[in-house]
Amino acid sequence: MNLLLMNMILGNRILDSTIGQGVKNFLNDAVGAAQFIGGIIVLFIFIVVSIKKAREEEQERKRYTNWQIGLVIILILIILAKDIINLVLGYFGGGI
Repeated sequence: MNLLLMNMILGNRILDSTIGQGVKNFLNDAVGAAQFIGGIIVLFIFIVVSIKKAREEEQERKRYTNWQIGLVIILILIILAKDIINLVLGYFGGGI
């Protein structure tokens, strides 16, 4: 228990330092850029899959429908990435 308490205290000192603030700002910017780039990539793949789905016969369309569902789930996770990271880091006394 004391080890956990010491890590929390040291963690707060690191977060309050100049390097800690720089890392926090970098992560904030990196997550925002990754969300933007990842969202564009997923939307592009979704469009390609939709075009391929339109060209296939009925039995092959089920495979592309599963791809589309998976891509929508990935897009939702990309959009919520910053909130998920803040939720996890909130338990450790941090956050972006």
